[in-house]
Amino acid sequence: MAESKNYCMGCMKPIAPGANVCAHCYYDGAVTQKAPFLEKGTVISDRYLVGKIISTANDGVTYIGLDKITETVINIHEFLPTRIISRKSGTAVSIKKDYDVMYANCLGSFLTLWNSLKDISDVNCLPEVIDIAECNNTAYAICRNVDCISLKEYFEKSKKPLSWPKTYSAFRPLLKAFGELHSRNIVHGGISPTTVNVGSDGKLHLTGFSIPQCHSPVAELSTPPTPGFSALELYEDEMIAKPESDIYSLMSVMYYACTGTVPPEATVRAENDDMMVPADLVISDRNLEGLFSGLCVYPEDRCTLIDHLLTELAPEKQQRPAQNSSAPKAKSNHNNSTSKKKDSNAKKADEKSYLMSLAIRTFAAVAVICTILFCTLYTTVLYKNCTIPVLDNAFSWASFLPVTKYREAQQVIAQSQNEETTSEDTSTTSAEKSYVTVIDFKVLTYDEIKDSEIYNRNFTIKYVFEASDTVEKNTIMSQSLTVGESVLQGADIELVVSSGVEKIEVPLVIGMDFANARYQLVKAGLKVKKEVVENPGGNTEGEVFDATIVAGIQVDKGTEIVLSVWDVDPDAPTVEESDETAETTSDNDEQSAETESADDSAGATTESTEDTEQADEAEAQED
Repeated sequence: MAESKNYCMGCMKPIAPGANVCAHCYYDGAVTQKAPFLEKGTVISDRYLVGKIISTANDGVTYIGLDKITETVINIHEFLPTRIISRKSGTAVSIKKDYDVMYANCLGSFLTLWNSLKDISDVNCLPEVIDIAECNNTAYAICRNVDCISLKEYFEKSKKPLSWPKTYSAFRPLLKAFGELHSRNIVHGGISPTTVNVGSDGKLHLTGFSIPQCHSPVAELSTPPTPGFSALELYEDEMIAKPESDIYSLMSVMYYACTGTVPPEATVRAENDDMMVPADLVISDRNLEGLFSGLCVYPEDRCTLIDHLLTELAPEKQQRPAQNSSAPKAKSNHNNSTSKKKDSNAKKADEKSYLMSLAIRTFAAVAVICTILFCTLYTTVLYKNCTIPVLDNAFSWASFLPVTKYREAQQVIAQSQNEETTSEDTSTTSAEKSYVTVIDFKVLTYDEIKDSEIYNRNFTIKYVFEASDTVEKNTIMSQSLTVGESVLQGADIELVVSSGVEKIEVPLVIGMDFANARYQLVKAGLKVKKEVVENPGGNTEGEVFDATIVAGIQVDKGTEIVLSVWDVDPDAPTVEESDETAETTSDNDEQSAETESADDSAGATTESTEDTEQADEAEAQED
């Protein structure tokens, strides 16, 4: 067991002795890590210090760790198929009955996988394998730690898809890496936005590698497909992940990256393939054809040649918006594919005229929509950055629009400036009282008002900041003086400014039962979702052992937190066993009581005899 008090078990940075919460990542060191997972502070091969759990899969678990020799942060992948093994205490793994052969085969697959990755770890987007250790009746793959977040989390924060050139540039190294992986018979089988990560270096990194049995019909290890990103063949009873399965998943993630939407599920496309590309996606026909060549529903139709895909997907200098292009339709009768292609070629001449008229109508519709959108944007957002007199006059009748209120405020300001200039030219004495008209400050922002010399000269402004779930941050929500009112220059006015969504500090609930933890989080203003995890044994049913957000982090009010809760403990005694234990305990208690009573009686008799002898001796001395 390593001395863990000098390191944070959440980020492996040095911390002060005796500190419970890390000042760097806010990880609470008091949180326990129960079996079958390794206890925090365990040392592997007298070198690698084990920290908190990063992720789990059907074939193992990944911990954050520290190389004690080089003092570098690492990832430790432990082969730990919890459905066929157990570990109640210590570090050694025990294999469940009748699973010896399966465990040996799966352990061999684990060593083969990570040794193969170690041979090609010079590829930046793949895990850099530092060492492979065999101990504790299992094996460990030691990899370099990369500071990153998942692609899913990245887009949830940015809420903005990538352009096609940026998408291709980001995924090009991954495509090349799969050429190397497939040449070595390595199939990932689980590519999705949760296993493709965005590193702090701005590059994509592939994680989530697992042994082939996790993507095969082996019930104890089989991993369910990911809707929208798993290929059709992974939904079959005899599912086996193949190189073409990886191509489908990777193209699906590229589609997600450039459109911001999850592709339709493969089983749905097989029945009715209406997969479309948004019209605002700027992509050439060649790029679009290359993308969908890897997204064909049936594996035999997909392009698996990496060099060909790289050529087809490379952006062209001249690109045009995709016109709601659709993916190749799923085949209702796959054996008739050749005849369908011939019929399609025969109809091309008839489709040209239809496509031309469709293009003209689409252009006209887009022009009208763009005009409406621009007018809407100008009257609500862009009016502060530019001035178009024609549009100002056209919408002057709509007094409720922000552009109209803003222009009126500008006129009042200009009038006030003219009045001040006239007053200076005519040498008006300072003793005369000056009046100003109250404008609508709600059309301005806090920064615009704070930095304006005119507003601060005409009014004595007091700002009050209030949290709001609906009003954008730094926007004025209300004012104490009425718009249009004439007041003395320098009059006091109070402006209520939105400080944005209220921030909530996540309370610590690890180790609580789910009901109490949920009460604490809901009381704090957060949303709670429950995730029941299979109990390997020795853990308290209903106890919260992990959460998606670390305690102490500031998050928006209403943020959802997923709590991982242990399921029923399979090793807990049954009702009959409890009754037998209670009866045995009762019998033992009765026997013990009888023994104690006998001892007390014997003791009392002895004491009585000793008292009588002492009395006789005293009488003899008196005589």
